[in-house]
Amino acid sequence: MCEIFILQMLTNLDSLSLDRIHMMLTMTLPDTYDRSIQDLAGFLDKLVKQEKLVDSAGVYSKGQPQ
Repeated sequence: MCEIFILQMLTNLDSLSLDRIHMMLTMTLPDTYDRSIQDLAGFLDKLVKQEKLVDSAGVYSKGQPQ
């Protein structure tokens, strides 16, 4: 569920930092999202390895690597 939400956020907002993604998940999904920022970083890194996201200096997007 978080993957879909994150991908939708990045579709709408283009790119976001780890802190901002964590804050938005915490505020938007208070009853279901209870992960630490370290857990989220690991999850986002997994999405980067799967080529679903791009990490550019700690800012995540759905774009292509540069």
